[in-house]
Amino acid sequence: MTGKNTPVINLSVNTGIDQLNNVDVQAAENKHQGNQITVNVVNPTNDTTNAIAANKIADTANKISIRTFFVNTGLFVITIIVVVFSGLQSYYASKSVGLADSVFQATKKFNDSSLKIQDTAYAQSRKDAKANDKREDDRDKRSQANIKIQNNALKAQIKSLQETQKEFKTENEGFLQIGNFDTIKFSNEDLYAQSIIYNLSKSPTKITKVIFYTRIEPIDAIVTRKTYDKIMSEQEAFNKNLYIIKESPQKFPFTGSVDFDSYTRYRVIHGLSNIFIYGRFYYKNIVTNTDRIYEFLVELNLVDGVQYIFRINENKDAKK
Repeated sequence: MTGKNTPVINLSVNTGIDQLNNVDVQAAENKHQGNQITVNVVNPTNDTTNAIAANKIADTANKISIRTFFVNTGLFVITIIVVVFSGLQSYYASKSVGLADSVFQATKKFNDSSLKIQDTAYAQSRKDAKANDKREDDRDKRSQANIKIQNNALKAQIKSLQETQKEFKTENEGFLQIGNFDTIKFSNEDLYAQSIIYNLSKSPTKITKVIFYTRIEPIDAIVTRKTYDKIMSEQEAFNKNLYIIKESPQKFPFTGSVDFDSYTRYRVIHGLSNIFIYGRFYYKNIVTNTDRIYEFLVELNLVDGVQYIFRINENKDAKK
């Protein structure tokens, strides 16, 4: 570009974001607003080439400005969206926290209510259990009292039954008794004494065996149970089938061999000696089927009629 003055271009572009560039070759200040582009040409020439170049530059700058505007607008919109989304997130997060707290409070209230109900139910169950235990204790005490009463009543019944059995046994137990020696006969060697046997019980009695022994003893003779047993053991029993009932006593004769000389006769008649009859009857109680024994030792005195006393007189069960 020789021989020509080079044009100086002052280009200002305002992008809308308050950006300002000034190129002022003449120290002149240009102010721009909005999207306005101002091109000042210093030392203009009449050459149109420069004008075309300036127009192209201006057009390119306008495009850049428009693109920059859209980019900035998009960024601004995105920023707004992000801010709104962040606000929504904060809002819903706050709502979620509030909802979670409400759920927690409701759950806590429900749990507290459930625990209270359980505690009340447990307390009531313990109260009912104690009441049941008391009722059971009272029932046990009543039962024990009833059992005691029943046991006492049973003992009384048993005792009464035992007494009844004892009375029955006593009433039906065989009991023999001899007496009424109404006939006494003796010769030089023999003695005959007749007595009556009584059955004092209600039960029929059957005499099965008899042992007796007759002897003359001084009136002061000492005859003991041992003497009686020894003499009885030396005698031989003989069988006898004799039934005796209470309403029908039976006569029973006692005969024996004795040395009844004149001296002995004198002593007996004058009461210096007495006649001793040892006896043992084996019999059976027909009702109770019990075997029993009647033992007796009777002493006869003939001074004034026939007087007798018993040295031994007892009924007892036979040993098995």
